[in-house]
Amino acid sequence: MHQTGGVMRITIAPATIAESTTFNQLAPGQYVRLDFSDSGHGMDEGTCKRIFDPFFTTKEVGQGTGRFHLTVQLETWRAFASVDVDNRGAPETGPLQSFVTTAINSSAVKGDIWALNVLTVPNSPEELVYIGGVVDFPLGTSGIRFGLKGSHSDIRPDGTQGLLDTRNKTDEVGVHAGVKVLRSREVSLGVGVLANMRRAEEHNLAGLVYDDRVRGLTLITDLQVHDKYDGSTYLFVGVRQGHGEPGSVGFALSRANAEGSFQKAYWSATRLQNLGGAWSALLSTSGQVASSPLLQSEQFYIGGLLLGRAYSPGALSGDSGVAGLLEVRFDQRVEIGPLLGYQLYAFIDGGAVWTRGYADHDSLSSLGGGVRFALRDGFRAGFEVAVAVGDHSPTSDDQGTSFYFSLSKSFKACAQLLCDR
Repeated sequence: MHQTGGVMRITIAPATIAESTTFNQLAPGQYVRLDFSDSGHGMDEGTCKRIFDPFFTTKEVGQGTGRFHLTVQLETWRAFASVDVDNRGAPETGPLQSFVTTAINSSAVKGDIWALNVLTVPNSPEELVYIGGVVDFPLGTSGIRFGLKGSHSDIRPDGTQGLLDTRNKTDEVGVHAGVKVLRSREVSLGVGVLANMRRAEEHNLAGLVYDDRVRGLTLITDLQVHDKYDGSTYLFVGVRQGHGEPGSVGFALSRANAEGSFQKAYWSATRLQNLGGAWSALLSTSGQVASSPLLQSEQFYIGGLLLGRAYSPGALSGDSGVAGLLEVRFDQRVEIGPLLGYQLYAFIDGGAVWTRGYADHDSLSSLGGGVRFALRDGFRAGFEVAVAVGDHSPTSDDQGTSFYFSLSKSFKACAQLLCDR
């Protein structure tokens, strides 16, 4: 590989074993499959025909040992947790924020997933609390998975809204199911369905401002492609049919003309491309198209960690919109004290939203750069500078030049070692 310039690719994908007799002592259930491939020159046809012959070797007579040993080990963890802290929160709730993720695998049955996410402001938790949970189970060995999800958020913003004692609460429950209809070394295609109900309401000193009730059905598909051009593409598409109405007769909605049925399609696509050596590029886009005016919780938002980095989270919103990002990266692996490696990057992003009933659109754009550090013991850190550029909209909450930091720590427990010899 080193002499020929080939690249070895290790692909990890879920796998289902239905008959234990086929795989030694492995019981039927859900497993992880490792596939190895490389782009080197490989063996000539003559050698390829003889590789399974007894005592085969490419060495001359008397030079080979005749003994070969290959061991592949995969270590997995049944319990995982991570804690992230950064200063990317909105000015009214933050900007310091903390995100905690926990997950347990194969707790009740093999292949199940129990996950819990918590978002808050560590130095002022009363301003923002979000709790979301997901439970996901395999349906036998058919490859179908189903589960439940739910979330609750309670926001009490500071600043002007705080003087009005504004409070936003959102509760959501849903059920989902999905299956991988195509799975190979290069391509993975999945389809799924999600049915959910959501209640979003806002109160202030004057009383109830709005009370939205939304229910809907969403068809989703996700595609992953690892191609011969040394890159990977990830695509997610959702088509949603929903209905919005006030919680009770006489109550207002978050948007007066958004009552009734709606349809929308939304997507996100990411391309990660190796440029040679330590260089790579990330190209990402997301968007939404709606058939009618939408309530606030169904709108498309720009601004924050991924798209519109120089702006507050959700700086712009609209019924339809599109946003994009280009990030060029330079990775280096080093081992100096606690440092394992770093990534330098530069980016440019932008987006626009359209709201039905208004002729004009709102837009924003930014550029910047930063560094990400991989540290020992599961620590990661990052620093970024983002600058708002271009002729952005007055409603986009332009913050000029922004400086961000992030620090995270991951925890793993209940290790399991799978060995194939």
